[in-house]
Amino acid sequence: MNVKIGCSGFQEARTKYYSEFPLVELQQSFFQPPPLGTVAKWRKMVPANFEFTVKAWQLITHEPASPSYQKLRDPLPFRTLRNCGFFDPSRTVFDAWKTTEVVAGVLKAKAIVFQSSKNFKPLPENIKNMKNFFKKINRKQPILVWASPVRWSLNVIQSLCEELDLVYSGDPLTNNPPTFGPIRYFRLRGKRGYNSRYNQSDYKKLLMLADTDIPT
Repeated sequence: MNVKIGCSGFQEARTKYYSEFPLVELQQSFFQPPPLGTVAKWRKMVPANFEFTVKAWQLITHEPASPSYQKLRDPLPFRTLRNCGFFDPSRTVFDAWKTTEVVAGVLKAKAIVFQSSKNFKPLPENIKNMKNFFKKINRKQPILVWASPVRWSLNVIQSLCEELDLVYSGDPLTNNPPTFGPIRYFRLRGKRGYNSRYNQSDYKKLLMLADTDIPT
């Protein structure tokens, strides 16, 4: 079993981080992807075996009313915003995917995480949009991860992950989410918030879940 541990964003000076962790889940790409020159510089700064996981741009997953849109460097006009989020089959969303894909390519990322909004619920229209989106995009990226803060039914999650070739991600220490896909991608949010501490029992549970092929 090969276990890799990283943080969501850089939690300390980058040079120190690179020496202590083998990967990072990039946050900047979610709020607004940085210029490609900056991205290329990041790739050159890291050891050859260091891995980036890229979070897909929020224009794909989050509705315009989300507070995260306040962190857009370049505000979008209303006619563009109204076509954002929830995997809407719009030109804006597919353009946001192309931007995400290019950033991932420059960083040589092995995974892209699509973090759904808390308002993205298992409604027929949302499921239809997900299917249309993932069936139309370029699937050269080896691993596409779907992370949702909303608990969908096990049957729906399994059906979507199998049909769309997705890895489902969650925090097994807080809500014991199902796991589907060729890898286990756990995103630990803290049992009692971001400042939570973990014990040996937590680590043993994570290792057990990471080493099983049976959905939990």
